[in-house]
Amino acid sequence: MSSSFGNQIRHGAAWIFFGEVVLTASQFIIGIVLARLLGPVEFGVFIAVTAFTSLFMMGVQFGMPQAILQAKILTQAQINAAFWSICLLALIFIAIAVGIAEPLADLYQAEQFTSVMYAMCLVFVLTPYTCIGLALLRRNMRFDRVAVINMVAMFVSALVSIVAALLGAGVHSLVAGAVASMLTIFVMLLVFLDWHPSRPSWSPVRSLLGYSGFATLNNLLIFATARVDAMLVGALLGTTRLALYNRAYSLARIPAEQFAESLGPLVLGSLSRIQDDIAWSRGLYFKATSAISTLTMPLFVLLMVAGPLAIEFLYGEAWIGSGDPLRVMVVGAVFVMLSASLRSFINAQGLVRAASSVFASVLVATLMIVLALAHWGLMAIALGISLREVLQFALMLRLLGRSRIKLRLSEIGHAVAPSLIASLVSLLAGTMALHFASDAMDKQVFLLLTFISIVIFGSYTLVVLLLMWLWSSHVPLNSTRELLQQILVNAVQRTARARPVPRPGS
Repeated sequence: MSSSFGNQIRHGAAWIFFGEVVLTASQFIIGIVLARLLGPVEFGVFIAVTAFTSLFMMGVQFGMPQAILQAKILTQAQINAAFWSICLLALIFIAIAVGIAEPLADLYQAEQFTSVMYAMCLVFVLTPYTCIGLALLRRNMRFDRVAVINMVAMFVSALVSIVAALLGAGVHSLVAGAVASMLTIFVMLLVFLDWHPSRPSWSPVRSLLGYSGFATLNNLLIFATARVDAMLVGALLGTTRLALYNRAYSLARIPAEQFAESLGPLVLGSLSRIQDDIAWSRGLYFKATSAISTLTMPLFVLLMVAGPLAIEFLYGEAWIGSGDPLRVMVVGAVFVMLSASLRSFINAQGLVRAASSVFASVLVATLMIVLALAHWGLMAIALGISLREVLQFALMLRLLGRSRIKLRLSEIGHAVAPSLIASLVSLLAGTMALHFASDAMDKQVFLLLTFISIVIFGSYTLVVLLLMWLWSSHVPLNSTRELLQQILVNAVQRTARARPVPRPGS
């Protein structure tokens, strides 16, 4: 059973990694196209609206997807009750969104805020079935289907947004893309999923509420923490500077959110199944953390070295103000990456109640940071937000250290040591490459960025391979090697299946 379970985890991780590579690369390119078609003003309004709708989405879901993943035993009655509970919550939050739209439009001094908020409510209508459906696929370890659904939804969303922007829809082109994405997920789940809701019922959901209630509280605190800075920056500094801030914030967190956060359901589902086996849980956590850090750290290094240059070249002069805050936020994003697997460990162990105080403390710290540092501009806020990420990591580690898991900082340090060593080497190599090649390639920015990327990824890969050879006793690193081998095998198999079979005699 242990071997089979391990193979399921590696297969799921391979699919997630493949899907996120495609999604990250595609979203990056699409983001550049949309940034050229739309300006900071349009993005600022959309970001201001989604700061609230994303928070409402946590209330709509009420932690049900996590409860479905974490439950040892799950009945059809519980799933059905969870669906209808989310339907009721969706109606409530649609009413709230409609009610606060106009007052918030006056606060942000943005005329289009109200219409964008109304249109985004369409996403809530589709949420009950999509969030339950994706949770069921993840619980059944069908991460291949989840990856396919997410990739198709992203491409449909991009097509709709770009066409709408070309037709002059402005900020509403971003809304159209968001709705199209959710609608695509809904339709594909109807095809992939063999579950459909039955008559309304609510009583069976009670057994899930103990977990989902505190999971929801934590999700709301986490999302409020992640969004309250955007809310305050937009209100205090305007939607244009909010767009610059969000560009730096989102770029810095691409490695953490697209890889570490996306692996969260797999890590949570896996750790939940073995939550009573402490030794196995700890070992799996260290392997997951090592793999995540190995895959994401070179991206952080690239953003640190070439981020400002890339922003000016790719997004245009209107976005130059995002460059310096990006470098500062990359440091904090490294701790976001480390915190992602810690949060999955906390949820898997059922420590959601104890974690509420951690996330509440971080939310309060975020409010104090933004209000205190807004006078000094985006750079000061970026520094404060990075310190907030360090605080959150420390508090979560302290919680797990005091639990039966007895997790220590030195153990996490050992798990991520290979990636940290490789990152320091690649950071030095990339910085030297930027320094010595910038004059020679002054007017050839694309070649300069390509050269820096090759130096960083090349040096990082060489150091990691060397450590895999020399540090054979490092169990998490060996597990990462096996995962990478699984990814390569899957890629070769998909290529072989896609290759046409020659006809006899041809």
